[in-house]
Amino acid sequence: IAAEVVAHIGGSVSRGVEFLLDQSHRFVETGHRLLVKVVRRTDLTLPRLNHLIDGAQEEFADNQVIQDENHHDREQRVIGRQTDLHRLFGPEKTGRERAARNPEAAVIYHKGKNVVISPVVRIVPEKTDQTYTSILDRADRFFREVERAQPQNLECGRGCSLCCYGLFEIGSADVPLLADGLEKLHPKRRAMIIRRAQEIVAATAHPYLRDCPPAEKQEFFDRTASTPCPNLSERGECLMYEHRPLACRTFGLPLRDGGSYIGDICELNFREAPQPEREEAAWDLQWEDALATEDAYTIPEAIAMIARLRGW
Repeated sequence: IAAEVVAHIGGSVSRGVEFLLDQSHRFVETGHRLLVKVVRRTDLTLPRLNHLIDGAQEEFADNQVIQDENHHDREQRVIGRQTDLHRLFGPEKTGRERAARNPEAAVIYHKGKNVVISPVVRIVPEKTDQTYTSILDRADRFFREVERAQPQNLECGRGCSLCCYGLFEIGSADVPLLADGLEKLHPKRRAMIIRRAQEIVAATAHPYLRDCPPAEKQEFFDRTASTPCPNLSERGECLMYEHRPLACRTFGLPLRDGGSYIGDICELNFREAPQPEREEAAWDLQWEDALATEDAYTIPEAIAMIARLRGW
């Protein structure tokens, strides 16, 4: 009897141990499965979380860069309002529908600005110590001098974008200038400007200006008289102000050819100015202002070409 009792107790203990081991094994397996699921979900969640964090950081960095770019034109005075071509001359405005033509303007970059053309002959010197950067600096200095001396005659400033509507010709020397400006922009802003330029070229059936009959060229400028520059922001500011072409740096000033006064260009400036002030503020056309037939581009055409060459 004692042996049977001992055997029975031993069997019960054995079955109890087996039961506990079985339950422990099942618990371990369940825990392992849960752990695997947690790890898999973590593997899926962490990249998303990292993407969200990285995306937020990139967006913050983008905003910082773009904000810095927005302040790159600190030297340009703020006029406290926004003035553009459509506000003054658009079909729903009370102003004149078109800017008046200047009968004595020069054959330069103002060709697309509703200006009747008369040739200005300039002989390019065989040797010169001037760089294009020095020419641009000279234009900027002269404009600032006029701005200081005759602020009452100038509407030019941050927010005035009258001269940013209507395509016009720039020189080949301005192409690397624009390329340098595009390269320094944030990639997102650069892509936006390039997309705008490409859309303008496609939508306007942009001709090849270097081999274009005068009548066709004039018809092109007439039909693009209200086309905004691809560098123009919604606030009426230039997104590449420090890398704008020579034409953009002197437009708004009267013109003279040496001692011969040519006339006004901008419809907003020098409206009440006496003749001596106009002549004093007139930009003297130099050889670099005159464009040969093979030297003519528009800003959107140049930007689209730069994008193709740089692979942007």
